[in-house]
Amino acid sequence: MMRIVHATDVHWYSRPHLGEIRGKRILGTANLFLRGRRHEFTDAAQRALIDHIVSLAPDLFVLTGDLTAQALPRELDKARRALEPVLSAFPSLVLPGNHDVYTWEGMLRRDFEARFGPWLHRDDAGLARLDRGEVTVLGLDAARPSVASAGRVPDAQLERLARVLEDEALRARFVVLAMHYPLLDEEDQPNINPIDGLLDAERVIATLADARVRPQLILHGHIHRGRQTTLRLPDGVGIPSINCGASGRAFDPVLGRTASMAVYEVEADGLRGIQRYRFDGRRFQPVPG
Repeated sequence: MMRIVHATDVHWYSRPHLGEIRGKRILGTANLFLRGRRHEFTDAAQRALIDHIVSLAPDLFVLTGDLTAQALPRELDKARRALEPVLSAFPSLVLPGNHDVYTWEGMLRRDFEARFGPWLHRDDAGLARLDRGEVTVLGLDAARPSVASAGRVPDAQLERLARVLEDEALRARFVVLAMHYPLLDEEDQPNINPIDGLLDAERVIATLADARVRPQLILHGHIHRGRQTTLRLPDGVGIPSINCGASGRAFDPVLGRTASMAVYEVEADGLRGIQRYRFDGRRFQPVPG
């Protein structure tokens, strides 16, 4: 039995300098300050998250993006320092989210790669792969700078994913597909919303439908609410698709919001159990049931 710890959308934040507020960061900073969104994520929850992951001693750690608020270099440095106890101790795969590649300037400088390169596990097509024990995690990176928050998987990544899933040897392993964006919307339809969806979700789903070996679990983030649904392929195969919920969110009992994360117990032939944890203002506690 192996345990996979999943966190997402932690959103480490630093106050932007005046000269950094340009382009998309004008709108982002307005949301953070005028709409008060900078208070939705707190150091207390983020510190408790790291302490909790270390205490769990996972076999694998998967972080499905949005480590930062606006991909400021100071935010990326803050995230990297905070994650050190986890990344240095446990096999980890880190994916960027749309907030981590906020501007073309930062993407061209490869700011995210400079901090998290060893944990991206990318091949020459950009597909991430981490093998550990009887588990293989494959990661798609659809995050790109744009005015909207929508993503798109590059053709090379999707083609490589199709080739990797032709490998019969994967049948002896538990295969996880990790990505930042959900493939399905709230009505379980392809999530092709042009504002914050995955523009080529239908192509990704078609790739999985045509694959010789399908993932047994899909992990994602992006939507701050925890959600579990099932991706139904045309031949009737169903793949659990899980968002553990935003993992750095402030404890707000009035609005019923708080940080959450999850642990998946897996064996080569299937998912054996899911344990969810929620932040109670001091530490992460198991959710009954």
